[in-house]
Amino acid sequence: MSFFKETKAAIIVMLAVILGSSTISAVGSINKAVSKLNDQFYKGQGDNLCIYEDIIDKTEFASKIYLIASKNGFADKEVSKISSLIQDIKSEKSIRKLYSLMQELDSAVEHAAALLPGNTDLEKAVRDYNSESRTINSDPYNSMVKEFHDEFDGIPGSLFQLFASKAEYFR
Repeated sequence: MSFFKETKAAIIVMLAVILGSSTISAVGSINKAVSKLNDQFYKGQGDNLCIYEDIIDKTEFASKIYLIASKNGFADKEVSKISSLIQDIKSEKSIRKLYSLMQELDSAVEHAAALLPGNTDLEKAVRDYNSESRTINSDPYNSMVKEFHDEFDGIPGSLFQLFASKAEYFR
């Protein structure tokens, strides 16, 4: 009789160890994949061509737009918002929050651009700003995040993701 009790206990312990180790392994794999995605966002594929650097470039053009509008007497609330958004963007680390801040910056820049039609310096800065937007939109990062979610969504991947790092879209 004690043989069966010891065998049951051993089986339970063995199953717990197998389940625990597979969970740790799966969460580790998910975290590694998320880390690769974050590297893609912040560092690119070893070429320093990445969304984050393009965002920083875009804020430099936004800063030029802000200065041109301010020099020409247009420093209303929306134009002034450009300066504070640039600072927030440079200090933000959450990809999702960066996206939200960039949308606000796009709106403020669009407002500033409409204030001075025909100003060639402003038009050039807006063209450069929009060029960075197109560069960011063509980056493969979001499709990589989609592939990640396609691979790890469903059972049991979605359960393991409860314990793992999160992959965020930049959209």
